[in-house]
Amino acid sequence: MAQQRYRHQIVIQTPTESQNDFGEVTESWATLITCWASMESGPAGEAFEAGAIVQQNTYAFEIYYNSSVTTKCRIKYGTRYFDIQSVTDPDGRARKLAIVATETQEA
Repeated sequence: MAQQRYRHQIVIQTPTESQNDFGEVTESWATLITCWASMESGPAGEAFEAGAIVQQNTYAFEIYYNSSVTTKCRIKYGTRYFDIQSVTDPDGRARKLAIVATETQEA
């Protein structure tokens, strides 16, 4: 993809754990990187969550290569969040990453 296609600024977040004042472990998200990406909608699908079938929207993102991005991470774009399903180096040259993610309602 041409450089001008990387027009969406996204935040890739990684899960973190910390202890609150009561010694309980709490999970939150921390910024791993902020970067420019291309973003294209993919096919919609359905998933079974909490006893109901829900619509899932799939998106393809492409960013410059970063070896820290894994399927444990998520993407924040504006007020929207995306769970990363796959991360691949499409040409094997460590130049870019192709990311497939599904939109989630969680914040």
